[in-house]
Amino acid sequence: MSKARVIKFDRHGDPSVLKLRDVEVPDPPPGHVRINVQAVGLNRAEINFRNGTTATPKFPSTIGYEAAGMIDAVGEGVAGFACGDRVAVLPSQSMEVYGTYAELLNYPADMIVKMPAEQSFVEAAATWMQYLTAYALVDPAGVQAGDHVLITAASSSVGMAAIQIANARGAIPIALTSRPEKVEPLLRHGAAHAFVTSDNDWTEAVMRQCSGQGPRVVFDAVGEKLIPALMGVIRTGGVLVNYGILSGGTMSIAAAAAIGKELTLYFYTTRRVFRETERKRQALAFITDGLQTGELVPVIDRTFPFAEVADAHAYLERGAGLGKVVLTVP
Repeated sequence: MSKARVIKFDRHGDPSVLKLRDVEVPDPPPGHVRINVQAVGLNRAEINFRNGTTATPKFPSTIGYEAAGMIDAVGEGVAGFACGDRVAVLPSQSMEVYGTYAELLNYPADMIVKMPAEQSFVEAAATWMQYLTAYALVDPAGVQAGDHVLITAASSSVGMAAIQIANARGAIPIALTSRPEKVEPLLRHGAAHAFVTSDNDWTEAVMRQCSGQGPRVVFDAVGEKLIPALMGVIRTGGVLVNYGILSGGTMSIAAAAAIGKELTLYFYTTRRVFRETERKRQALAFITDGLQTGELVPVIDRTFPFAEVADAHAYLERGAGLGKVVLTVP
């Protein structure tokens, strides 16, 4: 048993509900390791969990999907890991059970990976949610060289990851953003084109870049607000992957338009990757290879000290940044 600080919340609300708690962290149970956490990656899914958009946990609840650190204890039956190993967690577990906003964290050993030798803890904590989500461009969307890929919320960490994966596949990433000031940074970070969704002619601009046919793949985090326009620009036989609901919890699809264009629609979460052993192996190999070759490089927007988690959540919620927000754990 070891003492540590863990961030919990006992009601839904704004970032101020997130509080530091002193807790006793037990030795890891069988099949688990205990991680001395050095960095925590933040995600919009945690904002939705905190404010009650997606789920109501049993309070008080832990929170968080991503973390990186060093193993300081190994549970019975664990093979392949040892104390001192630098690891990152794979974000698929219940936040209520395995919330990663913690100084010490017990986590299933089959859901952690060793960090590349040259990777920092901040980078490792910023890796797996964004790239496993953007991996939807590979599976199920099957992006190939020459495909036009339209990416909404492109300045988010997942959007930036999608730009990198599209480029790694030889595709042509077209970024959409709601903020004009983000156009130039998106182009600098690899987008072939970038357009502002508040401009009345952005759909025409996208069509021009796709020779009038529209993008074959649309990768969307916004949902209801943009769906009609996205359905309008996507080419016949295209693939629309939605992984988020930034504009609200409902989304209407015009069935006649989808059928008329013979579209494939996917509603994606990272859980898809972990349902089959071979799919998980392929996804982890793709991302690891990309990290090693330098085709995939996490873009860190800003770091906050662990105790300033409320400020970090408020900053992430404003959407002013570009890339990942990370807590550093002293």
